[in-house]
Amino acid sequence: MMNPMKTLLHTTLLLFLAPSLLAQSYFQQEVDYTITVALDDVSHTLHGDIEMLYTNHSPDELHFIWMHLWPNAYSSAKTALAKQLFRNGQFLMFYQLDKVKGGIDSLNFSVNGLPAGWDYHPEHPDIAKINLVEPLKPGASVRIASPFRVYLPSGRLSRLGHVGQSYQITQWYPKPAVYDQNGWHEMPYLTQGEFYSEYGSFDVQITLPENYVVGATGDLINNPKEQHFLDSLAQATEAIIGQYTDRVDNPEFPPSAARKKTLRYKQSNVHDFAWFADKRWMVLRGDVTLENGHTVDTWAMFTPRNAHLWARGVEYINDAVAHYSKHVGPYPYKHCTAVDGTISAGGGMEYPNITVIGNVSEPLMLELVIAHEVGHNWFYGILGSNERVNAWMDEGFNSYHETRYIVEKYGDRLKFGAGMLPDKLAKRLELDQYAYETLDEFASLLTDRLHKAQPMQCHSDDFTQLNYGAVVYKKTAHALRHLCASLGQEQFDEAMRAYYDQWRFKHPDPAAVREVFERVSGEDLSWFFDDVVNTTGRVNYKVTAVRKRGTGLDVDVANVGEIDAPYVIDGIKDGQVVHSQWYPGIDKWDADRVTFSRQDVDQLVIDRSRTMLEYDRRNNTIRTSGIFRRSNPPQLRFITRVEDPQKGQLFWAPVAAWNEYNKFMVGVNLHNTPLPVRDWEFSLTPMYSFATGNAAGFARTSLYRGTMDAHLSTRSFRFSDFAEGTTGVQEYLRNALEVNHRFNKLPNSGLSSAVHIDLVHFSTFSRGGPNARNNQTAFSEHFFIPKVAVTVENKTPFTQHVWETTTRYAMSTDEQEGLYTEFWYRGQHRYNAQGKLVVWRGFAGYTTNLRNQGEGFFPLGGFGLNGRTDIFADALFLGRRGDGWANPYAERAITERQVTGDQGGMRIPVYANQWLCSAVAEYDLPIRLPFSIFGGVMAYEAANGLVYADYSAGITSHIVRNVLSWHLPLLSRSLLEDDYKPLMMITFEMHLDRINPKKLVRTIG
Repeated sequence: MMNPMKTLLHTTLLLFLAPSLLAQSYFQQEVDYTITVALDDVSHTLHGDIEMLYTNHSPDELHFIWMHLWPNAYSSAKTALAKQLFRNGQFLMFYQLDKVKGGIDSLNFSVNGLPAGWDYHPEHPDIAKINLVEPLKPGASVRIASPFRVYLPSGRLSRLGHVGQSYQITQWYPKPAVYDQNGWHEMPYLTQGEFYSEYGSFDVQITLPENYVVGATGDLINNPKEQHFLDSLAQATEAIIGQYTDRVDNPEFPPSAARKKTLRYKQSNVHDFAWFADKRWMVLRGDVTLENGHTVDTWAMFTPRNAHLWARGVEYINDAVAHYSKHVGPYPYKHCTAVDGTISAGGGMEYPNITVIGNVSEPLMLELVIAHEVGHNWFYGILGSNERVNAWMDEGFNSYHETRYIVEKYGDRLKFGAGMLPDKLAKRLELDQYAYETLDEFASLLTDRLHKAQPMQCHSDDFTQLNYGAVVYKKTAHALRHLCASLGQEQFDEAMRAYYDQWRFKHPDPAAVREVFERVSGEDLSWFFDDVVNTTGRVNYKVTAVRKRGTGLDVDVANVGEIDAPYVIDGIKDGQVVHSQWYPGIDKWDADRVTFSRQDVDQLVIDRSRTMLEYDRRNNTIRTSGIFRRSNPPQLRFITRVEDPQKGQLFWAPVAAWNEYNKFMVGVNLHNTPLPVRDWEFSLTPMYSFATGNAAGFARTSLYRGTMDAHLSTRSFRFSDFAEGTTGVQEYLRNALEVNHRFNKLPNSGLSSAVHIDLVHFSTFSRGGPNARNNQTAFSEHFFIPKVAVTVENKTPFTQHVWETTTRYAMSTDEQEGLYTEFWYRGQHRYNAQGKLVVWRGFAGYTTNLRNQGEGFFPLGGFGLNGRTDIFADALFLGRRGDGWANPYAERAITERQVTGDQGGMRIPVYANQWLCSAVAEYDLPIRLPFSIFGGVMAYEAANGLVYADYSAGITSHIVRNVLSWHLPLLSRSLLEDDYKPLMMITFEMHLDRINPKKLVRTIG
């Protein structure tokens, strides 16, 4: 339990000391801009002049000013933007740089009218340092001016750019970095991780051909002609908008007017200025009056292609402005605009007064994006936190209010999955039983359950792509819902409005948010700001017992998580919540007995309404009477479903399989894996062959704990190496215990490593046939094979290097022992934008018998394993009996042609007795042919004890890379010594286990 005296003392100190301490240390610089710019829509360039009045409100004397030149982020493949795009799988800046790049030049900075010395940042070309002729004293101002020219990049890269003659002009002018109590915040432009800029005013004049429609930050000043132009477009759009009921092709860009127009915009209390222009736009206009009487003009500008979606665009903007004004604080500006643009950095992007929206497919999705981006006028625009460092304060707060907006507007009419899935599919998947806001919870659980979560408080560039969405947006939104529910909606809203009033047009940080919320609520919120925000700890409560006491119930609750968050117990009567009580958090790994004030309930459930950050809800329910109080009714569903903690979920799917000995098999897969995945899973797949009358199949159970996972598996199939015409058959049973440990890798590092340990028990059962031991009709043999493997991987978007060393030991019930050690290295390089690869591989393997002479337990193959040499059934093969590879002339069944790319990897039938080394390379042809070429060399010791060298070259085709491929060796020393018939050497690889949906889910992020 929390210490109540400690909480009281903490809160009292905050009430009296925190505001004064913050006031003493806080200061804020000011920048007022005057900019003139002209668009050349033939060369896609901007020509402009900028003057900045920079006022130093800090207590420090400044000798230089860091200046952001963010268009230069698009200037080369070595910028921070390019590197981040590469990490996230976007390769345009590397392979097509000349076609897509941009930049800023023609700079000639002056300070107070005198030439200024300046230099580029030593690492980042999109940052410069302006040296001041004289130190800028506290309270003083300085004028910085320069001409500039911007080469607009492709709009496919990030936020600034053009697609044809559709322009998104953002982060386009020289801008001073923020200087605050923590010093300078010079930062390169990034696409994941947004901005931090000084407040001030803008006076901007834009010149461009007069038939462009323009949406911009700020108020259009003294231009009746342009206002009439927009009003006439709005009237024309209103008259025809009802005709657009589906997506249409956009018209071609009309020729640009010969005459130019100059538009002037002014705005104060903003920290950025963006503008957008397109000659095709349709326009709708509206307005919304806020509770304080202020009227905001609203504009929607969109292409004909998306007119059917944007018909209610003004409504969406109006409702969003009203919602945020009511719950956060009144919108202070005169207009709010949303435009249909060519943005590639996410679904939408925010700027003061204006937002650009990317392509969406459904009206609800458009409303969601508009609501979210309009909301950024508060969380980014008015409350100017440092998004690069504290992204949760921007995206997370905004996502909370976006979800609240939808819930308040549509109530129960919208359910989980609305806007993302067709209604029929959502109903079939039973998503309609979950509230809309459950999406935030399930998205936040995704990375937690995959054990790949990062704290909410992380530098934006340190987040993985998965976590930037799941943690920054969704987990923060759900965490704020937990905070809101524990405080009460009224108190939460009071704190939110106080936060707005105290910090609007300023730069709040996490301490500022915490100070306001703790001061208004009077509570110690360490559980939220220390643990939820700064760690990956989990909230996880468990109800263990309930008994009657007086007029209420005594409830035993245990904290089996790591965070002592407040929790709620809901009393359920006839399936409905009739009473809820919140309780203070319990220390982690501790328990408490609390009193629930009502007895007339059937069940008690921790957080039935799903407002908490609860990790595992399956232990949250207990019945107040009867036996089996904590059991859940079973639920059988097809394939899988979203997790329902009130049910004992079991999922099924039909299964069909075939191999050469069991023939065609049918069965069923039973498993317990919902969405999102759980820490403990099982999968059972029994199958039956009607042709042979025997059973076969798989079973597996897995446990995931942080960076470790453990698996217990078994599988059994028939195989035989008896000659045709005999009656004997063989079956195998393979049991394995596997343990894997992955070492955490550093942010933005492709270096990772893992240790894999397993113990295999392999049994063969022979029934009948001439090889039966001692003339018995059946016998069995058992093998025990422990293995240790260490893997190191260094992966970038262009290259990948993997090193692995493996040692296996085997012993059998026949008192045979063997040892196998291998080392292999695999590298690959992506050499063009189409994903063509050069792959190379080196291998060295050694095998020996420790007892009993003869062939070892671990045969070494020149083409890797096949069904015969995979003697312990490490892989799945369609057939295992053929030995025709020893004879190049032999006819081979299709099942005998299945191989793996392991070991020698040369795709030729060579076997080593004790050691083998090889080096192989493969090159994807750059032309449009579905082939690659391969070649390699190999040395090995054969069964006769002699050492041989060999080479191989040929073609290969990847139908699905790393899953299904075929190979044809065309040239080889060993093959040329015989009357070689190439078609007899065709082999194929098939790794269907690599497309197991469960495994694929585990690799996300």
